Amino acid sequence: MRRAPKLFLLGCGATLLLVLAPGRSFAAPGFLCSGGVNDGQECDFDSDCPGGACLAGQNVCNGGTEDGAFCETNADCGGGICALTARVCDRGQNRGFACVRDAHCPGGSCIANGLFCFGGDFDRFACVVDEDCVPEEGEAGTCRGPAEPLPFVTVCSAGPRDGEACELDEECPAGACVLAQNVCDGGPNDGFFCESDTDCSPGDPCTATQRVCDANSGEQKGVACLRNAHCGSGACVSTGRVCFSGDFEFFSCVDDADCASEEEESCLAPGGVSGPTPTFTRRPTPIPTPTRTRPAGAPTPTRTEEEPREEECDEVVGTICVRKEKEGCQLARTSGSGWVAPLLVFLLFRIRRRQARGIVG
Repeated sequence: MRRAPKLFLLGCGATLLLVLAPGRSFAAPGFLCSGGVNDGQECDFDSDCPGGACLAGQNVCNGGTEDGAFCETNADCGGGICALTARVCDRGQNRGFACVRDAHCPGGSCIANGLFCFGGDFDRFACVVDEDCVPEEGEAGTCRGPAEPLPFVTVCSAGPRDGEACELDEECPAGACVLAQNVCDGGPNDGFFCESDTDCSPGDPCTATQRVCDANSGEQKGVACLRNAHCGSGACVSTGRVCFSGDFEFFSCVDDADCASEEEESCLAPGGVSGPTPTFTRRPTPIPTPTRTRPAGAPTPTRTEEEPREEECDEVVGTICVRKEKEGCQLARTSGSGWVAPLLVFLLFRIRRRQARGIVG
């Protein structure tokens, strides 16, 4: 299922943070925000967790005779609830193990720190230090937070300047100027949509691409790709076509169906090229819970069920959410300034394209 991008305008005093992100139409099973304003909520990507990270949750008994132990269903918990958690014990004999509350962490606390194992057998599970990411047998990872997201870039699709930076279609003879998408290049997440290098595997970077799977790719048609292997029976191509309207405006496309637009002709070829479009592919479902053994008699994870917090917008215009200044307002993503410059470029790109089509004055 494709997810339309959304533009969020987060205002805090004199500071304005612009974030273009995939629409949250669903969340990958088993992933929860650790830390930040959405702590404990379901997520797909780190951008769903401002000030925190999107981690693979673990199941632990919350209450009952097996309180704190790993579980698969409520039946494993002897009267307790088998709950999903992204929290972790920060110290003591259970340091690095999943938890729901402090009682599961003798000598420590149950925290949501936004850190996870990157790579290895415990990939994307909560951790405190590197040692928590080293299994007794198997592949080790490192404990870290999310990498900086890749900037948004616009590049030529097709023509002699295929893959080169652009701002307008006129800069892409026999092609189109499109908004690039990011895809993991290699590893277990090869071909999946990504926001940063930590959505992929160590040594397998998150890479921008203007290419998409062609019309012969079945369900992968229009999905961002780097090479033919990402497209099943089809090919990974630069189409020279771009969505001029719809949920996927500015992204590459194969045909009108890729643009999710009400207009009959939405996938156009500014450079005269005949002839996929975007799609935000959800991250793979994690393999539940690490195999790490814990000290005898020691508990593990689980968070108590909380009512999900709805995203509050002071004003909603289409897919634009505007949050006005409020008392005690702070920007959740402290590194958010890295998004502003590329997004201002993107907005300028949007305005210029609309002016070229006579949509705005």
